[in-house]
Amino acid sequence: MENKKKKAKGVLPNSTWRRSNGYGGLSGCILKYPYLFKHIDKENKRGKTIKEWIKIAKKLIKKNNGFIPDSTTLREMGYSMLSFYIKQYPELFSFAKQKRRTKTIEKSVKIAEKKEKQKERKIQTNLIVITLAK
Repeated sequence: MENKKKKAKGVLPNSTWRRSNGYGGLSGCILKYPYLFKHIDKENKRGKTIKEWIKIAKKLIKKNNGFIPDSTTLREMGYSMLSFYIKQYPELFSFAKQKRRTKTIEKSVKIAEKKEKQKERKIQTNLIVITLAK
């Protein structure tokens, strides 16, 4: 019943429906050129349109001190489609600041140095084994 109401409002059915009903090419075009289709309300597999995801984003911003959680946290919370839409339509979510799981450059350098040392030790160990084998 709910889907019939959405279709009556003029919402484009989700990509699974489009592919099953001979509109796979349309789904491909929407994925490849999302900016050309941004004005059309599209239903996704979970039945929410982009406008509904924007409302959800605004609620999350209020709950999270002005930020949307990072994409990993969104997936853990069951909002993977919101993460997708933020990446797919950044202009529609320009009002939202999203937290990022990032390391400082100093931490990244230390990680790289540690990995380099580990690899160096492994190479030395392999050389010793080869030498002993001869």
